[in-house]
Amino acid sequence: MRSDGYDDKVTDLLRRNGFFKDRDSYLGHTVEDNEPHLHLEGKDRSALREWLFAHSNTCQIKLPGCTRIATEMDHDGEAAEGTRFDERGRVRRSCHSCHVNRHGRITRFDEVKRAEAVEDFEAIYSEGETQ
Repeated sequence: MRSDGYDDKVTDLLRRNGFFKDRDSYLGHTVEDNEPHLHLEGKDRSALREWLFAHSNTCQIKLPGCTRIATEMDHDGEAAEGTRFDERGRVRRSCHSCHVNRHGRITRFDEVKRAEAVEDFEAIYSEGETQ
């Protein structure tokens, strides 16, 4: 599943130095301009998501129909179909409605999991406001 832009040497260096926690994460680059980009999986992707939602759960996209409560991580500026860049500057919080409207398709969670995620975020966010 890795593109032609996979960088073995730099990925191995990052793994040896503890940058990647998940063995499936890697550094790749766009074939067109050789720009380096992180592709995070598992623990690394969870850490990125945790960072993104650490201080807020407000949707950053705000398209018509926005519910304002972000439950999903959206990749801003995807390179190509199925390719995402996992740098902090390329992810943003999204409510389900905005995420579906932006991509024109249903994204990862089913409705039951989404409702559970909304409850979890509301509980975490309200705890942070009372402290």
